[in-house]
Amino acid sequence: MLPKNWLLIFLSITVVLAIITIVEKYKKESSKPLVLWFILIAFVIASSFASSILSKSSFWAPRMRFSLGALIGILFLFLYVTTDLFQKRSILSVLAIAVVTLYASCNLYQYITIIAQGKQMNQVEKEECQRIEQHIQEYEKQTGIEITKIARVFTSSHNRNLYLPNYKNPNSTVFNSTKCWWSAKGVIYFYTGKTLEYTNATKEGVAILEESGQEWECIDDTFYIFIYQR
Repeated sequence: MLPKNWLLIFLSITVVLAIITIVEKYKKESSKPLVLWFILIAFVIASSFASSILSKSSFWAPRMRFSLGALIGILFLFLYVTTDLFQKRSILSVLAIAVVTLYASCNLYQYITIIAQGKQMNQVEKEECQRIEQHIQEYEKQTGIEITKIARVFTSSHNRNLYLPNYKNPNSTVFNSTKCWWSAKGVIYFYTGKTLEYTNATKEGVAILEESGQEWECIDDTFYIFIYQR
């Protein structure tokens, strides 16, 4: 994965580059366009953080910062259309081309990495669902009781197996769907074809699940499973 603050690094370089180019262009002309662009840059940066104040949830999500990434593209489009930065040969021109090329390469690398990790997690989920299916089948064979329901038990005490194994930068792109509140039933159905209906967990069922030391357990006609992400 890329360095933690790589987007802010690219944004800072791009803003400085844009300021130098704009100052160079308008230093002998009216300062009004220069002021307007400074205001636009400040507004876009500020708007990306306004979501943290206005939103009670998901303020940490990357999608809430899309305006920062968009600002980089907007600034380069502006420089290309209104200046001769990319036409003339200068240190600024070489720097601008290098930043655009490196930024595009970093994005491409990020996309490929996320897709590859998603495929790895899909395999992990598939194997887990197969173990769940085998466990349910053995329980149904031994007891004669058909499992028709699923009860989610949320716990924040640990999150083992929530992320891709041996992954150093845990995030939502590598969540194990069997451990998420919104997707447990769906992923089990997808990989096993087993149709289960959500039901509320009982105190007795939760106690049995906790005492078992396992992440899931069959109790009566209900499949109990620990959930680590709401």
